[in-house]
Amino acid sequence: MSARRIALLLLLPLAACTDKDEETGDTSPTTDSWSLLAEDQPAALLSVGGTAADDVWVVGADAGSGPTVLHYDGSAWTPVDTATQGDLWWVAAEGPSSAETVWMSGAGGRVLELSRATGVTVEHVLDPAITVFGVWAAAEGDVWAVGGNIESADASGQVWHWDGAAWALATIPAEASGALALYKVWGRSPTDVYAVGTGGVGLHWDGAAWASFATGTTRNLFTVHGTDVAVWAVGGFASGTVVTSTGGAWADETPALAPQLNGVSASGPVPVAVGIQGAVYARGADGWAPDPAGPFTAYDLHAVWSDPDGGTWTVGGKLASFPLDHGVLAYSGDADPPSL
Repeated sequence: MSARRIALLLLLPLAACTDKDEETGDTSPTTDSWSLLAEDQPAALLSVGGTAADDVWVVGADAGSGPTVLHYDGSAWTPVDTATQGDLWWVAAEGPSSAETVWMSGAGGRVLELSRATGVTVEHVLDPAITVFGVWAAAEGDVWAVGGNIESADASGQVWHWDGAAWALATIPAEASGALALYKVWGRSPTDVYAVGTGGVGLHWDGAAWASFATGTTRNLFTVHGTDVAVWAVGGFASGTVVTSTGGAWADETPALAPQLNGVSASGPVPVAVGIQGAVYARGADGWAPDPAGPFTAYDLHAVWSDPDGGTWTVGGKLASFPLDHGVLAYSGDADPPSL
């Protein structure tokens, strides 16, 4: 199967809890039904994030008039014109820098810097030969972006850093630069940052240098996210992979018969992972289990995020072939957001 296929497949309220997991802090979730807010958008929706239940950002593919960028303010969804072209694969709209800037990344080696105050978007082209699959901001002047060129058989894994004035290509271990791509980056702080990519590559930044770590898998890892005490990375190909660390060696937590998992978020009461064919899994005290309320769509889910009020948002679409379309957006929680 082609590298393009791999890339395209990168590619609940989880309410009150019992049986706390003492190692990770997780609690056993219960789930309610999902509200399917969109299932046939012109462009696939590829990432979701935000700061609150009334500050949600969704980005996605370009259906011909520019990348999909949507903002929800608790009342309505508003399209945002970035005056750019090409698919957007990720949005970083949470963390210390989120009060001022929303960062987005995607095709053509682009990172977009959207000012909340002015609504103006600045386009940064890091390397037009790559796709910037992930971006994460520790602060306004401390932003990491990762990517690669999955259309080429040549090694192209890259990590870039923004210091507030300019982007610079970071020095990374050979096994990471030798990967087709690094897919996502996430951190707890400016001195505790993780990145994952093809072939199970894992990187950690300690504030001084990037170092490799053994993830325990050679399968592609598409997304990494965590809490103060644990980190999870998910991926696979057709079938799924979940690996985790609580500060020591990484361990396999893949649930039985799990399909490929594309996205994971630990920002809510429990970690949630999503994947192909509408798969949704939640991690409780007994490990990962499929959400009994799903799947609610036959399309692939690509990313997931839980807001501070306990609502969970997920996005996806038709991701297995071009064009990336039939965008999916769903919500599980106590609020009642409108459809697109």
